[in-house]
Amino acid sequence: MDIFRSGGLRKVALFSILCSSTLMWNQGWSFTSQLPSVSPTPNEPKLEETVGSLIILRSYEIREISEKSNQDGIPGPGEVLSLKIILENRGTKPLDLTQIVQSRTPYIRFFQRAEAFGEIAPGGKSEVVFQVEIQPDCPIDTLLSIFFFLKQDTVSLNLHILPQLTHLTVSSQFVSPGESIQLNSFFVDGTGRPTSRGIGEVKVVMKDPEGNVIEVLPLYDDGLHGDGDSSDGNFGNVWWTPQEPRDYLCDLEISDDRYFHQGLKEKVVGFTTVEFSRSGDLLLVMDTPDPSYEILYYYRSCLSRIPNPEFRIWNNWTEWNFWIRGKIDSLVLKEFLPEGVVIWSSPWGGTLRYDDEVQSVIQWFLDRGGKMLLSGGGIGSHIQEFGTEHDSLFFASSLKSRFVQSFGLEGYFESVEGISGDLISDGLLLKIVDEKGIPQYFAEEMDPLPSAIPFLTYSTQNGKGVRLGRIRSSGTAGLRVERGDSRLVYLNFGLEGIGEEEERRTLLKKILTWLFFGEAHRDEDTISQEAEIVSVKNFPNPFSPETFITYELPLDGELLLQVADIAGRTIKVLFQGNKIAGTYTTRWNGKDEWGKEVSSGVYFLNLVFHYIHPESIQTVRTTATQKILLLR
Repeated sequence: MDIFRSGGLRKVALFSILCSSTLMWNQGWSFTSQLPSVSPTPNEPKLEETVGSLIILRSYEIREISEKSNQDGIPGPGEVLSLKIILENRGTKPLDLTQIVQSRTPYIRFFQRAEAFGEIAPGGKSEVVFQVEIQPDCPIDTLLSIFFFLKQDTVSLNLHILPQLTHLTVSSQFVSPGESIQLNSFFVDGTGRPTSRGIGEVKVVMKDPEGNVIEVLPLYDDGLHGDGDSSDGNFGNVWWTPQEPRDYLCDLEISDDRYFHQGLKEKVVGFTTVEFSRSGDLLLVMDTPDPSYEILYYYRSCLSRIPNPEFRIWNNWTEWNFWIRGKIDSLVLKEFLPEGVVIWSSPWGGTLRYDDEVQSVIQWFLDRGGKMLLSGGGIGSHIQEFGTEHDSLFFASSLKSRFVQSFGLEGYFESVEGISGDLISDGLLLKIVDEKGIPQYFAEEMDPLPSAIPFLTYSTQNGKGVRLGRIRSSGTAGLRVERGDSRLVYLNFGLEGIGEEEERRTLLKKILTWLFFGEAHRDEDTISQEAEIVSVKNFPNPFSPETFITYELPLDGELLLQVADIAGRTIKVLFQGNKIAGTYTTRWNGKDEWGKEVSSGVYFLNLVFHYIHPESIQTVRTTATQKILLLR
């Protein structure tokens, strides 16, 4: 049986489609249904001569778009669905849809109704997208019909409402070979009442990470429980004993009691029988909301090919995958103190968007001199919208970042570029929306807080067909922080988005070189003298409503000039980019990045300047700060 997949996520939709008088069905997140071909006998007229227009439901796509949805690929009570319908005219006459959508059930509410498909020419297709809500009190094991009325034909789409899967779990994410592990699932209706009505059989497909099937386990069978609604019919469980040390994935497969559909659901869990042990100086952490083994590929391919004869052999690393081993703890990270480096990949934000425990582990590691590359978009936007005080504190104090915006599909950036003179990114231009990588549609713009150095920015170079977003502030895509022995590189896009492996490998090598070894040693007296050669002043001070800011740069270099509040949050970026040596004057009108007047109080002018020292040929970072007072 074909299982249709989209976006790497396993889905199954359990529906029936009635086109004219022909019953057809299929399953999948998105699929195409074709009308069976008709071959008339010699004594019968041709089909198109008797049926002037013959409409079929060419295909449809359904997506669960409500927050309440568990994204299991099956319509359930209380969910909002987006339906994309494509009709095709297989007849010889044009078709005009006179009344587009109607339902004869009280359990569907339409959010959008298109007036008509319009006229469909013979052999032509027409598409419409609309949204429906399945009412929370909709009974389980119910057919909801949506009708499309045409002049000569009627097409109906029948949605089969099934219980919602609340979980598929394993009793432990680590067992030794020969020990048993329990797997179980649980289903509920729209009111949260346990039920499995309409579900015929549930199986767990045991696989290895490469997708090879090891064994299929019966988890639940309606035939064992009468009508499927007995006291224990809402869940299933099974014990299984793995025999060899390896990683395992468990896919859930269900069958539909009414229509005999079956397929894989999205719910996947993993566990391992391999004990953790350190190998080499690198730990690769995959903090992912799904198995994401394709993302692992991008890191593995880079690490195994980084040439490094001078220092360490970087292609000897250890992996920790959240999907297989569960959340990481400080005892694991302690293994990589003080000389190791942790690469932490969080596609779509991972657990860092909400998990206080994981955030605290990272903070613990950095506070003890840890070195880390953290990569992944979606962290800042989720914290901004849904985060707690602990989440916001982690983003500001540990990642030294202020969230500006998430670009999203409305306008994203094709590439990021390095900052001239930066010891990591000088001369780099990296494409992050590429068919060879994983497009970073939800990369984020952030501002660096004091002590953070921006080293990658979103590029305004536009490729053909790429719709650029709008930079609202500094345009920072990557920053680095050095505090004592601790070093952090934070990319608010996924490293796996860089399509060309050579570019990805070049960036990773430069980042690892800095994390392992930092900047070259410089004499402390030289550092002290260098720190005194930049200055920033303002007049008047106190001021209202604006003040003029003067700063002096001794050499050509990279400048960041910003206004921050007493909590360290960036209020306004006055300048970021290359500057030649000289004295400059600018002004601040007491407004933030969005043009809103800020309140009276104490603020700080922060100047961060990078340049190449003429004698040591090393990148030098120097700063200056001026306290200012705004009076309204």
